[in-house]
Amino acid sequence: MVAERMAHYESEPEILVWFTEWGVWPSGERPHIFTRLRASYGENRPLIETPGHVFQRLEQDDAISFVTLGVLFLWAVYVVGGSGNRLVHYSHDEVGWSAL
Repeated sequence: MVAERMAHYESEPEILVWFTEWGVWPSGERPHIFTRLRASYGENRPLIETPGHVFQRLEQDDAISFVTLGVLFLWAVYVVGGSGNRLVHYSHDEVGWSAL
């Protein structure tokens, strides 16, 4: 479902993936995976300090990977297109909505 919704962002110049809530369901999280993924992009600051990640058009798969981990960990995450015309939200309560 993440990849399907993210397909709507293919024409966006940039994609913001913004995490707004985590730690609600600690038993379903594996933050070490996310920390290591962020480190592979050169981001070593804690998520609380840098909750947003901007991806360029050619980094669509990277953005999908970040969103997928957020969904799997039951974190709240927003995906905003650079044009301002697209918005997807996944909540920690397994509810999602989109304005595409």
